[in-house]
Amino acid sequence: MKVTSNFVMRDVAGDIVVIPTGEAARCFNGLISMNSVSAFIWKHLEACQTPEEMLALVLENYDVDEETARKDVFQFLADLKRAGMIED
Repeated sequence: MKVTSNFVMRDVAGDIVVIPTGEAARCFNGLISMNSVSAFIWKHLEACQTPEEMLALVLENYDVDEETARKDVFQFLADLKRAGMIED
């Protein structure tokens, strides 16, 4: 998985946000506030080739049951893909 070049993650006054740049800034108004888990996933997108690899990484690093993690990770990745923020 790969972040498209039109989005960057930044720390703004202690809040982690994803900001559109370039062409995306014209179509995507605003920014996305990240919690610690979504920021963790964003930081590790390029290290994981599949949603299953990301799920395994989340399970290794967070105290969460697999069913909850699977639902949340897969939904978050689908939302990012649908928004054009990541690609396979």
